[in-house]
Amino acid sequence: MSLVVNDILEKITESQFSGEKFKIVNLKNINGKVHASIVNINDENSEYIIALSVLEDENRFRVVKNNI
Repeated sequence: MSLVVNDILEKITESQFSGEKFKIVNLKNINGKVHASIVNINDENSEYIIALSVLEDENRFRVVKNNI
């Protein structure tokens, strides 16, 4: 799965979609590994930094809107 800034992702919990959606706002390189800064669509004040490999795991997240 190819992810870029402004993609919208939906979190998957226990094989079901939780409805929680996140937007990728920034990509960062931390200790040689790529991480993404994401914000919840409903609460843009909270920002999370997650390894890109976690976001690419199709068992945890799926792309809702791809901005390519």
